[in-house]
Amino acid sequence: MVILCRRADECTAALECAGGVLAGLKLQLNAEKSVVTSCKAGFDFLGFHFTNRGRTIGTKSLQGFYGKVREATRRLQGDRPVAEVIGTLTPLLRGWGQYHRQGHNVGMFTKLDKWVRQRLRGYMKRRWCPRRWPQENRPTTAEFEQMGLFSLRRILRPHPSQLELL
Repeated sequence: MVILCRRADECTAALECAGGVLAGLKLQLNAEKSVVTSCKAGFDFLGFHFTNRGRTIGTKSLQGFYGKVREATRRLQGDRPVAEVIGTLTPLLRGWGQYHRQGHNVGMFTKLDKWVRQRLRGYMKRRWCPRRWPQENRPTTAEFEQMGLFSLRRILRPHPSQLELL
């Protein structure tokens, strides 16, 4: 729950009132999670970071995303085909991207798309040859799209051919 107030004294009164209402429901406020802050400093709530400038992706949500993609693109997965790895990544990318598509995320989505492709290239390089990998064997962004890799950036401004997929 988020309670917004104009002044600090209103905030402490609202916090006490919320504690009383929750006590009537046999619940209690978590002191570790209850924070009094200003909109200028910002706060995290449900995977987003809110400030007076708008809403962006929260730190914990971003760290969780990185961890899940790292797990899906581990380099030592035996002989697992790249198409299968992309098939594992697609629901993750689509769900996480749809949840976070609101806010100021254009630059972050572009950065995350590049990072995911880099992880896949690392996986492919490890399967091909651990030492040298010729430039012509490295897949481009268009080739990854042909393989079925979902693009976070395309959620914000989808290509006409992807409108039916969303």
